[in-house]
Amino acid sequence: MLPIGSVRSVDPGEHEPSGTEPGRGGPQRTLFTVTASGRSAVDEWLMRPVERIRDIRTEFLVKLALLERITTDARPLLDAQAERIKPIIASLREQRDQARGFEHVVASWRYETAEAALRLMRTAGR
Repeated sequence: MLPIGSVRSVDPGEHEPSGTEPGRGGPQRTLFTVTASGRSAVDEWLMRPVERIRDIRTEFLVKLALLERITTDARPLLDAQAERIKPIIASLREQRDQARGFEHVVASWRYETAEAALRLMRTAGR
């Protein structure tokens, strides 16, 4: 069960009220249970790779933690994320190779960060 603050951005039909509990210094809190379609949406989200390298530090690591907590193999997510990163690395490599001056420094940083993320995908599943 989740308090309502946790489900404000969840689509209708993916959760349903399941009870109440006393609030902390405020009104009663409505608790929700995830529906079958909600569970399906969560399962799909957990295995969907993130789009941007910067999201690996946050959203992706949360996904790995949740998968571990529910004892679900993270390898499919790690493999999908690695495939998502590869074309980003190719693009960043090209940008780095064409950049000059400080732009080269920034492009190198972005490229090396993406390479480190790809190495993580290879080693995290061990």
